[in-house]
Amino acid sequence: MILKNMKNPKHIHRIFLMLLLLVFTFTSSLVHAQDTSEPDFTVVQETFLSPLIIPEEGDSNLYIDTFEDTSFSSPGIPLAQEITMTALSTDNLYQGTDYDSFFEHTVFVGDSLSVGFQNYCTQHSDSIASKSTYFLARQSGSAKAAISSNALTTFSNIMPEYNGKVQLIEDSISQMPDIEKVFICYGMNDLVSSTPEQFVKDLKSLIQKVLNKNPQVTIYVLSIPCIMKDVQTGGLSNSSIQAANALLSSTCTENQWGFVNIAEYLMNQENAIYENYSSDGYVHENNAAYREWIKVLRNYAYEMCNG
Repeated sequence: MILKNMKNPKHIHRIFLMLLLLVFTFTSSLVHAQDTSEPDFTVVQETFLSPLIIPEEGDSNLYIDTFEDTSFSSPGIPLAQEITMTALSTDNLYQGTDYDSFFEHTVFVGDSLSVGFQNYCTQHSDSIASKSTYFLARQSGSAKAAISSNALTTFSNIMPEYNGKVQLIEDSISQMPDIEKVFICYGMNDLVSSTPEQFVKDLKSLIQKVLNKNPQVTIYVLSIPCIMKDVQTGGLSNSSIQAANALLSSTCTENQWGFVNIAEYLMNQENAIYENYSSDGYVHENNAAYREWIKVLRNYAYEMCNG
C-alpha cells in the first residue's frame, strides 16, 4: 500500500510530514531526559589555588538563578553603614599583637581564599593563628554546596575535611575542642550561579545549621574580596560582590553577627582588587593581600575588645 502511494506526490508529502513529526517527538523526549540528569560541578578555570565552579541544573536542593546585572542597581538593596564602597588604607589600623588571643578557640570556614589564608598563617610569623585556631576550608567550596542534601556525596570533593574525613561543616565544628568563634568567608563560587540575594539566603541557612549544632559559638562573616577589573564569570563580578557585601553587612547587623569588611582594604577606586594583590590576574590573592587580611583582623579584634 505504501509503495503504491509513493507514486502519488500528495502521499509522498504526507509521509514526509509524518516522519518529521516522529523525529521531533523523539528529540523532545531526549532533551527532557537530559534536564533531569544528576548535576555535577564544572571547572571554569584552573588556578594555582583552585578552580571556580558552576553547578549545573537538576539538583532541587541547589538554587541556580539566572543572573541579571540590572538587579545590582536595584534601590531595594540595603546599604549598611559599615559598607563604605570606598577604597581604604590599612596604614592607620591598630597593629599591636596584644589582642591576638581573640582568635584562639576559633575556626575559619571558607573556600580557596580561606585555603590561601590558612597557608599564609602556617608559613608566616605575623600570623594571628594559634594552636587553637582551626581552618575548615576547601578549594571550590560554597555555602550552596554546604547546605545541599548531596553535600557528602555529589559535592564531597569540595567539602572541607576534619579528623581525616569529609563531614558537614556543623558536625566538624562540634568535634573541635572549645570552639567559641566561627569566621565564615564564602561567596566567590556562590555568585557564579546565584544572585546576591540567593547567596545570602544560602549562607544564612548554613549559619543556622552551625548554630543549631553549636549554640555556644559567635558568628563572624568576612566580606567577599573583590576581583580583577573587567573579570566576570557567570554572575560573579565586582558589582555583584559589592551588592552581596552590602546584603551581608545588613544581615549581620539584623542577626547580631560580626561583619569584617576586608574587601574595602584590597580594592582600588574602581572597586576592583589592586593588581599587586592578585596571584592569578583573576580572583585569587597573594601573600601581600593576606598581610592586609591580618592587619584588618587585628584591628577588628582591637575594636571588639575595646568597644
